[in-house]
Parts: sequence; C-alpha cells; structure tokens
Amino acid sequence: MPSPNVDIVFVIDASRSMKRCYVELCKHLDQVIRPLQGNAATINYGFVAQSVGSDDGYAVYCTDFLGGGMEVFDELYGAGTGIISRLFQGQHSISRDSFFTQDPDRFTTALAAIKPKGDEEMLIALDIAADFPFGPLADTKRVIALFSDETFEASQSRGKAGDKLPALCDKLQSRHIQLFAAIPDGPTAQLLAAVDRSEIELIDAGGGMKNVDFSKLLGQMGKSISVSAVQGIGEGAFEKGLYGQAFWTTSAEGKFTRDSR
Repeated sequence: MPSPNVDIVFVIDASRSMKRCYVELCKHLDQVIRPLQGNAATINYGFVAQSVGSDDGYAVYCTDFLGGGMEVFDELYGAGTGIISRLFQGQHSISRDSFFTQDPDRFTTALAAIKPKGDEEMLIALDIAADFPFGPLADTKRVIALFSDETFEASQSRGKAGDKLPALCDKLQSRHIQLFAAIPDGPTAQLLAAVDRSEIELIDAGGGMKNVDFSKLLGQMGKSISVSAVQGIGEGAFEKGLYGQAFWTTSAEGKFTRDSR
C-alpha cells in the first residue's frame, strides 16, 4: 500500500499580537516535515489567517488563504454581494491550488506576507478550515493546526460563535479531521479536546505566544501525524459554512467579508 498523503491547514489568529507566530511558523515548518518524510507520499500545506473588526454594526472579517483573500473565500462558499451568487450557491468549482501547495517556499512566502491586525474570532476561522477541499479519506490524513494567544471566548462576538460549537465538533469528527491547537485554556478548548484524536497544547494568554517553543511544538505535531492512521471509512454528513459564510458580503473595497450583528 502506498504511503498516505497529508493535507494540513494552519489556522492562525491574525490579530496584532500574533506577528511572532507567523515568523516562527515559517522558520520551523521543517519540524513538521521531517517526521513525515518517508511516511507520506505528499504533504500539502494550506492556511486560514483571519482577523476581525467592526464597522457600522457589522462584524468585518479579513480572511487570507494561500491563494489570496476574498476571491478564494468566494470560491469556497460561492459567496458574493448579489442575489444571483446566492441562488447559485454550491454550483461552482473549487481549485485545490487556491488552498493547498506541496511547495514549502510558496507556503512560507504567502504566510509571511500576512499583516496581522484587529482582533480574533477563532471558531469561525476553524469552521472555514474544516470546509477546505481535503483529499479523499482513503489515502489522505486530514489535519488542522490552530494557533492563537487568546481564548476562544475572547472574541469580537464575545463568545456568541460558541453557539455553533457542537455542530463544529461534529463536523471535525464527520470529516475525520485531526485537530491540533496551541491556545490558552477555557471551556471551548476543553470541549474541543474531547473531539476524537484532538491534541490541545495549553499556553499563556496574550503576548503573541512568546513563551511557546515552536520548534518543539511543531516537531511533536509532525510525529503525531506520522503515526496516525488513515481513516478507511466514509465521510459523514456535515453542514458547510456554519456561520452563514455563503451569505456574507464583501465590503465596497472588496477586502472583507461581513455579517450583521
């Protein structure tokens, strides 16, 4: 049997305090790669980097992917500013090249270009990553690695995103996604830790993860992925876009998605 493929999506808090995290991830990405070499046919990298602010009663999300920003978001959800795009939701093609690459240099170059700003909303970012076009279960290990220096509860929506937490946990399990997270402790972190095969590294809040040893953390993550099993059973049903992403609209500048609060 050929070695399995690995699809790994890094979900990263793009708030102002997290600049060091981006530098350290780019610097130590090889620590993830090394344990997988010889155990994976291909390693595909992607990311969701998200910050959030507010504007005239709207939550304003700036979401970046490997292949760009709003155009990739719209590719994933068929979202847009007009009723026509909503009527044809789901009837659009998705290119994995917008979401994944096997080239570490392409990944680190795109990640290094992110400019952290605003606040965080990590459950919504996690939901977006869980909707990625992962490879087939028969030969692909599906992985999400999340990093934030604030609790899930310390969000722009003041914890309201947690209303969808049970459905999000079900989605991770239905899609057989292995979750790694480095985040401060809190009720949501504890609930996510109970999801099958999840590994949560509890860190100190604030400070841009200054006390985190990224080399060690990423090396441990790579080892855990290398020994995990490919899921031979089928994918369960799940709801895409738990937070209504298909009905978000872009700002006049075309840079953000918005949902009303």
